[in-house]
Amino acid sequence: MLRSLPVALAFLGTAPPAQSGPPSVLRFNASYHVGQYGTTIPLARSGQPRRLVSTRGQLVLRADGTQTATLTTREVFANPAADRTVTQALPGTWIVDADGTIELDYAPAMPGTDVRPHWITPDGSAMVGARSAAEPDGYLAIALRRSASGLSVGTARGSYAVVRVSHTFDASGGIAGSTASGTAVFDGLGRFTFNGQQESVRADGTSTTIPLTHSGTYAVAADGAFTLDGVDLGGISANGNVLFACSTSPREVALTVAIRTGAGLTMDGVVGTWGIAYHEYHAGTSVDRPLTSTGLGLADFTSRTNTTGDYVIDGTFAESDPTTLVSGPGTTRGALAIAGPSTLRADPGTPDQLDLAVSQDHGFVLGSKSIGVPEMFVGLRVCGGTRHFGAATPGTGGVAPGVGISGFPTLGNPSFGIQLYDGRGGAAGLLAVSIAASSGLPFLGGRLHLDPTFLADGFPVTLSGPPGVAGAGRGRLPFAVPSDPALAGFVLYWQLITLDPSGPAGFALSDGFALRFCR
Repeated sequence: MLRSLPVALAFLGTAPPAQSGPPSVLRFNASYHVGQYGTTIPLARSGQPRRLVSTRGQLVLRADGTQTATLTTREVFANPAADRTVTQALPGTWIVDADGTIELDYAPAMPGTDVRPHWITPDGSAMVGARSAAEPDGYLAIALRRSASGLSVGTARGSYAVVRVSHTFDASGGIAGSTASGTAVFDGLGRFTFNGQQESVRADGTSTTIPLTHSGTYAVAADGAFTLDGVDLGGISANGNVLFACSTSPREVALTVAIRTGAGLTMDGVVGTWGIAYHEYHAGTSVDRPLTSTGLGLADFTSRTNTTGDYVIDGTFAESDPTTLVSGPGTTRGALAIAGPSTLRADPGTPDQLDLAVSQDHGFVLGSKSIGVPEMFVGLRVCGGTRHFGAATPGTGGVAPGVGISGFPTLGNPSFGIQLYDGRGGAAGLLAVSIAASSGLPFLGGRLHLDPTFLADGFPVTLSGPPGVAGAGRGRLPFAVPSDPALAGFVLYWQLITLDPSGPAGFALSDGFALRFCR
């Protein structure tokens, strides 16, 4: 089957920069407008105060894997005298994983700490993230790549679905929140109108919903910096299909996200893989309230008809209340239905029903439940599902070779490639590919993770790097992905086998690598 694909598969001896572990999927210089809001609910016994947080600024990623975030954070407490604004530069590292996430490490000297995962679009133009580990800080973040130049108020023109979530402390010192949702029309000349509703939730958990209309001004700088009503600062994407603004109000934290909508939505427009992030705040005065809940998930949307379909979300969540911190994995399933010209409804007809606006380019979804819980739910189309599986067989120096990707395997991507790394320097080997995996068959002193009855091809390789040096072997196999829609969701399974005198039976083997093509 692989031989039938119109692809160029010729091994190149050039190598990426030396590094430990899987190479970054993307390597580029880029700067982002960043916005984030959140709530901190520490354990009661910690003695720490509750806190509201709003952050905005810029994130700069460099091709060498380093990054710097310059962020201004507004911290709001029940006691106004404790409020503060902090601006800081946070240097660190970054890597984009094959599963569609970017990991921003703000403490690289302390492995495993302060690593913040976000979903990223295949072209690296946008990210969304949320807390997914057991911490008292719950947050939702969005980042849009800065443009080189040329954006203006005309970039934002048309009808946008809008969700704005805000939090503040009330007179009793409890946290109150509100969610505004509806439609904004930007005229392309610097003015907008909004029509929708606002649900306000008091600290005791009671809520009120009222109609909300508003008109105001907006501005767009050449690099995509976005200003709403002259005070809220954020960013807008180069194509104008998504924007955000962070509140600068003295006693309020808020995040507004808007996506430009279109018409004629069908299930075919949303089929695929989505990275989702959400933040919920549950008010109340019981022993386990208030509670903040956040999470990240990888969602697969499939269709049954032009107007109906199904979803599966695999992800992680984190919750914090005055009594406990909880986090862990979770899987949810449900039904989908087209509910309007640009609206996708999840779990129709159930108490958990959620309407998601879909952007004009079918690249973003945005929603919020009106159930007395201030919530924002954001999703963007990602190229997820690619993963490692099984155990590798080490060779020289106890290091095993690996298989990864450069770029994402999106349909029609001419610069995609298979990346080989951490092999023995100068080692010869074979990169094997199959259309099915195995459970790990005994093979050459290790495990074969490909089903031999479905082997599609094998490519002889010679790794670069100083001969015989552990982990120094690198290589890349160019793989121009066809534009054929039939390939969407198709999976190929790869494994690298190298000659290595220190490996069992004289070989070292990578783990299995599942490569899933995406739209």
